[in-house]
Amino acid sequence: MEKLDLVLNILIALFALNIIMNISRVIYENYRDNKKLYRRINKDISRGNFSDGLQACELGLKKKPYDSQLLWLEADALFRLKQYKQAKIKFEYIAENEPVWKEDADKYIESINSKI
Repeated sequence: MEKLDLVLNILIALFALNIIMNISRVIYENYRDNKKLYRRINKDISRGNFSDGLQACELGLKKKPYDSQLLWLEADALFRLKQYKQAKIKFEYIAENEPVWKEDADKYIESINSKI
């Protein structure tokens, strides 16, 4: 009976380890994919390809509608495309829901208000 208990405990531990490894792999792949997307969008925006950056943001936001980094990049692309009303809505949402970025979002909102 003790040997059977030992074998069962080992099997349970291996099963738990397998689950943990799979969860870790999914988290890492998600993180890696997000980093690639952010880099691509930042590259588009820095090269002046605002429409391409905006399009990539919109695709990303379909999968992750509350991703704060994507929301910021989308607002920035809209601002650079001079779509001020839409950009203002995005920056207001960010200012209200992302305390870390509130100050920067407020600066964009002030700038937009002076342009509208």
